[in-house]
Amino acid sequence: MIALQVNGGKKVEVSFTPAATILIPQRFGPPKQIEISHTRYTMSWGNLKNQNGSMQRYRRGSLYFRLEGVTIEPGETVVFAPRGNTQYSETFFDRNLLSPNLPPSPTRSFFLDERSDGDPLFEVESPVFPEPQGVFYDNHIVAEPSEWREYFEPQPLGDVQAAGYTQADDYYMYWKPLNGSSGSNITLDSFSSLPHGQFVSCAYQYGDEDELPVVWSESFPVPVPNSSGTGAIGEVPDRRTRDGFRLRWFNEHPSNRNGGGSLAGTPHLESSLIGNWNVRSSYSFRSPFENVSDVAPHYFSGYTRDLFDGDVSWEGMSPSQRSGKNVGDPFNPR
Repeated sequence: MIALQVNGGKKVEVSFTPAATILIPQRFGPPKQIEISHTRYTMSWGNLKNQNGSMQRYRRGSLYFRLEGVTIEPGETVVFAPRGNTQYSETFFDRNLLSPNLPPSPTRSFFLDERSDGDPLFEVESPVFPEPQGVFYDNHIVAEPSEWREYFEPQPLGDVQAAGYTQADDYYMYWKPLNGSSGSNITLDSFSSLPHGQFVSCAYQYGDEDELPVVWSESFPVPVPNSSGTGAIGEVPDRRTRDGFRLRWFNEHPSNRNGGGSLAGTPHLESSLIGNWNVRSSYSFRSPFENVSDVAPHYFSGYTRDLFDGDVSWEGMSPSQRSGKNVGDPFNPR
């Protein structure tokens, strides 16, 4: 079993072409007709409840999967992908099965239309003020959208966390072996009771909701694809939708080298991952080689998130097949 925590609190904007016509109820008289070009939502997915039934917002972005068994040879990297196009299970995590044998495909993914506990996946921000009652709803788009993008308000001065500007609470991976467990009906409680395997946190401050968003350009939104009756989508995901973290490459792609803020133009991503310091030393102390940049995504120790480079696109990160397994190179796939 594996748990991942990524950014479950992104803000998205969906656009309408042509503009959507909306009827706004009036206290007196007929409804008022207006046109809107977009609506905005705050994502709230991968959320979990505690034992008292309250939502744990700091756990937002938590996703759980079961990995099919495979032998990983020394020095080998195996890439897992969904076996089919199926609804993500928030309750029994073992149903979210990933296979090492099938190559990734946009036609096979996990989807979720709504949460079973009623908590919204997308919290709507009304584009009309004052907010009209009975018009805009969570988990609902008023018309068929044509494009979408992540959006951000201007970064506030002072404490960005108190201002609600930060998003991800943590970026971590936690692998736990089943070790003879039946492997069925794995819930949050039973996952917690599984034996420890491997854990890594790649967040700037080891959690604490300090991750700043990576800003998209307003000029290049993503077309909204049409899904089939089974929810399958044929188009490959846009490279900007990729989220998570990875080990730094021996030769980082140009966007990360040039987008390091005040570190741009310096060899800040060229220090030896293993030769200069222990890969996992950051759990105990900071070293001169942390190379933390002053802009998002913050490079942290031997791990990094990514700026939007073609080398980390769907095609650029596609694994190869060897002995029936999806394999890749975590240090420099190019």
